Amino acid sequence: MDPGHGGKDPGAVANGIREKDINLKVGQILIKVLEKRGIKARLTRSQDIYLRLDERTKLANDWDGDLFVSLHCNALPAGRSARGIEIYIMALPTDEDAMKLALIENRELGEGTDDVNKIADKRTKLLLQILGDMEQNVKIEQSLSFAEVLYKAGNHSGLNMRRVAQAPFFVLRGATMPAVLVEMGFLTDKSEAALLANANYQKRVADSLADGIESYLRSM
Repeated sequence: MDPGHGGKDPGAVANGIREKDINLKVGQILIKVLEKRGIKARLTRSQDIYLRLDERTKLANDWDGDLFVSLHCNALPAGRSARGIEIYIMALPTDEDAMKLALIENRELGEGTDDVNKIADKRTKLLLQILGDMEQNVKIEQSLSFAEVLYKAGNHSGLNMRRVAQAPFFVLRGATMPAVLVEMGFLTDKSEAALLANANYQKRVADSLADGIESYLRSM
């Protein structure tokens, strides 16, 4: 389990809430829920520290993980609004919005980086080139199946599930196991931001993710 952002990288900030804090809280709850179900799970970060994007999947690979789940919160520019949970796999982008989100998430606050947007754009174009040659890759198919199981679990739990989609997320690139990125809601929506900051709602999201993870592991 990978709580996105952290440390010097707050992620999205809106309605007085920092994305990195929500990601970590849900991740910590999710780990406890999984362990109670007898599922061994680990966090890429268990505190407010910064990890490079490539370090996150490297940890999962080193731990010989069966699944990789990167937790995030979404945001939209002023004048646009949306609500709901989105689940992404690393593949050619579903649409323009998915591509824009990937560009945002592919920014990395690396030391000595002069232009994070330029770096993210270059990195994303490279991924698109790679993905164009591996669209039928087995891992992509497995990741899509995993994403669909998580989506169904969310629907069953009564959560507002927006969609399963595809985009070239760098954080998923190195994973040797089925990997998804979960955008748990939009911090730019005032009501959804309040939900994401609520401990009871965080537990609902964690329980739903645990249901999907447990169901998928049984099918492997």
